[in-house]
Amino acid sequence: MKNPQLYVRPVGYRPSRIYVGGEVRRPGYYTLSGLQSNQSNSVETEESLSNSNQATQKALTDSQSQFTAGRGLAGTVLFPTVFDAIRTAQGITPYSDLAQVQVTRKQPLSGGGGRIRTNLNFLSLITEGNESQNIRLFDGDAVNVGKSTVVLRDKLLKAGQTNLSPQFIQVYVSGRVVPPGGVTLPQGSALNQALNLAGGLKLLRGRVEFVRFTRQGDVGRRLFSYKPSAASNAYNNPILMAGDIVRVQDSAVSAGLGALNEVAALLLGIYSIYALSNGAFR
Repeated sequence: MKNPQLYVRPVGYRPSRIYVGGEVRRPGYYTLSGLQSNQSNSVETEESLSNSNQATQKALTDSQSQFTAGRGLAGTVLFPTVFDAIRTAQGITPYSDLAQVQVTRKQPLSGGGGRIRTNLNFLSLITEGNESQNIRLFDGDAVNVGKSTVVLRDKLLKAGQTNLSPQFIQVYVSGRVVPPGGVTLPQGSALNQALNLAGGLKLLRGRVEFVRFTRQGDVGRRLFSYKPSAASNAYNNPILMAGDIVRVQDSAVSAGLGALNEVAALLLGIYSIYALSNGAFR
């Protein structure tokens, strides 16, 4: 055939395997499909998805096109973005620095090979709706969220107002509270809020023990006196993360009463057995 006319139309796009690391709740490899499905707790409107895709397509014309959406693809196709990757990794932590998000991409041999890297101020997407920072991701990309040395509560609250992270977290409260058990809290909540939602503290109580398990396998532990007026993120009123444990210890008096009750129960049991035995042999 001479001078054939060829027309190519994609009928589907294979999923992209992305690594999400740094300060996210669940680092690891994730497979993101071309068309992101809605979550039950994070529903996106068709309009917002369309706007996101249009902004990503527009960013392609930028000088940094290697970090933006694919050229010439149908505008109705919604490709995975940085937002999707972080959300799939279960969102951020109180130490996530969204102003320092890095994307690393492997270049094809035709483009010189090696790896290229770009830094994003992803926080501007949440605070200002800056979609240029929500770039499209390709297969093999790596997303790394920076870590702050201090709790960034304001940023956490901003993220909690979007569907980037789960809206609620669950912690466990035990000891001298009424009643002990799991407590569900909004993102960005502090320890005192957990104690209040647990039903409050008992009259006879000791110090508060705060336990957090890190991803490195370490256990962070604090022991302090309860102070209802403590500021959020103070040493004795830390910002909570999912899985934290708060235990209100016994006071000397409550511990003594507990020990007496145990001894009394033991003696009562022994006396009951003795009385039954005596009655059986009469």
